[in-house]
Amino acid sequence: MCASGSDSNKINGAIGGLQAGYNWQMANAVVGLEADVQASGQKGSQVFSAPFATSIIVGGIPVVGTVAAAYTQKLAWLGTLRGRIGFAADRLLVYATGGLAYGRVTIDGTATATSLISPDAGPTTCTLVPGPDLCPLASFRNGVTKAGWTLGVGAEGGIADGWSWKIEYLHVDLGTVTTTFATLPGCFGGAAPGGGGGCVPMLAGAGTISSRITDEIVRLGVNYRFGAPVVAGY
Repeated sequence: MCASGSDSNKINGAIGGLQAGYNWQMANAVVGLEADVQASGQKGSQVFSAPFATSIIVGGIPVVGTVAAAYTQKLAWLGTLRGRIGFAADRLLVYATGGLAYGRVTIDGTATATSLISPDAGPTTCTLVPGPDLCPLASFRNGVTKAGWTLGVGAEGGIADGWSWKIEYLHVDLGTVTTTFATLPGCFGGAAPGGGGGCVPMLAGAGTISSRITDEIVRLGVNYRFGAPVVAGY
């Protein structure tokens, strides 16, 4: 049996880490370069389903089974390397930022096949019970380090003696993560309740799930600037 599907998955949760950078100031204009890395507890869950044909006909209508894959994607860590440009006045800097984003995405999930089956349906990998039967089809795990892009805006305000507070919003897009897994062979479909029909043997196959990984991040921080205070003062 083969199945494939795709989704757009937004992950959410807590994130925190460290950053470093360098700024150049010309009058009120500020340009800079920043790098950061943070551990993440963010995750998102999805359920993908697709139909498959069976040998069952009830009332002259073919019965269709369902393949379902339930999986969770986690962002283990995330880093960025960004440029930023802004305007500083009255101890406040407002800026736009963008550049490279990269992170580690892990995927864990299971797949099942559901169809009608009756006790006289013949050999099967499933428990023979009347009515809907849930057949284990696959379990899978994948981990990949992905590179993508990020864009955002932020503000930073001076406190005292080189210290400043910071609030920042980033949109992160890590592109598409594709997971391919092997499926078990089995006899799916089966007889209609009351007899007749017979199951459809399925060979071992493969399933594929592709997910677009995006993230919306709002973060707060405290920075320390080394060197002499800037003239326009933020």
